[in-house]
Amino acid sequence: MDPSTRFRSDQSIIELGLDSLMAMELRNRVQHAAKVRLSVADLMAGSTIDDLVPRILEGMNFAVESETPVAAGDHWEEGSL
Repeated sequence: MDPSTRFRSDQSIIELGLDSLMAMELRNRVQHAAKVRLSVADLMAGSTIDDLVPRILEGMNFAVESETPVAAGDHWEEGSL
């Protein structure tokens, strides 16, 4: 994905171009970096970033209290944090 690519966090990661090999790589990277286990099947089931973030945070023992509303037109971009 081009670093300037914008996407919606409620868009399926499959729609963003994730294939089975990329799902395995994502699973491995999350497990290595965050010590959280995700299954490739869950990733390939149409998960979105909005679905995955709370699961990863909970796996890291961070409390996930409520969703933070995102204003229309606000999208995450790599390097925007």
